[in-house]
Amino acid sequence: MTDYSDKNLKTLWFNSHYYRANLLWGNDTLRFRDIHKFDEKFKSDYLDEKGTSSKCDYYTLPVVDGFAWGSENDIAGLRFKTKGEEGIVDIAGRDPVIDDGEKGKLKVSWPLETSDASLDLVFNEGSITISMHTWKGNEWFLILSPDNKKIPVTNIDRRQLSYCFRDFSYSVFCREGEFMVDGNSYLKIVPEKGRICLYFTDNDYEE
Repeated sequence: MTDYSDKNLKTLWFNSHYYRANLLWGNDTLRFRDIHKFDEKFKSDYLDEKGTSSKCDYYTLPVVDGFAWGSENDIAGLRFKTKGEEGIVDIAGRDPVIDDGEKGKLKVSWPLETSDASLDLVFNEGSITISMHTWKGNEWFLILSPDNKKIPVTNIDRRQLSYCFRDFSYSVFCREGEFMVDGNSYLKIVPEKGRICLYFTDNDYEE
């Protein structure tokens, strides 16, 4: 994976029946730039009525939308952060190691710069699991800071993140870890025993 431009940005997509997710790394940092949930009950504008213009818009359900919630100079996203001497800082790492050898699953291991630790992500059909191994630093977490854009979150609960987009309500669940509002950002996701597990299908989630 090589960036053809001089921005040194690299990206990776995972698509399943229930969601899509996009990782973006560059300048030694990693973030979720895009996560959209898929739900067959979310009807297309053209399911019952035909299109009448030369432009058709198709939508999925945004959980993270780096394009719509960011700006030209600042791509919005869920960023991996920790507490440093000067406050909250990005976690820094080297190039991730990608393993797509198992059907329906994607594994990403991100070796960190300052230690032998690694941040490991596993993408499955209905979930994303994030875990930190041999981490000896301060607490780590994910932060969403949109660029002053109104995002469709309606409620932030410890285990459930609720949205409403185009009059359609949907949720993402946290089986391991916790959603919370942080004073320096819009949303903070903290691990539980070193793990965060996000679920995108209601059927598989149990409190």
